[in-house]
Amino acid sequence: MNGSFAFSEYKYSNDPKSQLIENSSEGQNWSMAQGFTNHTFYKTNSSNEVRNLKVSNSNSIIDNGFCNAGEVSLLEKEVP
Repeated sequence: MNGSFAFSEYKYSNDPKSQLIENSSEGQNWSMAQGFTNHTFYKTNSSNEVRNLKVSNSNSIIDNGFCNAGEVSLLEKEVP
């Protein structure tokens, strides 16, 4: 098994959250050194970008303006 890659690799952000930012699959062709990795991006909204909508008991939509900046999170994955 010399030179085989029967494992995945994981790379985490270098901050207090230590979030997953990149990972590879099993196999030498899918190692991080080959560049065929999955990337993970963590994003949040800016002000006046996401509406804060609610549904009332009578099923009507109530517009509460916009969510505060950073209130809504998005996890985006990029797969080769």
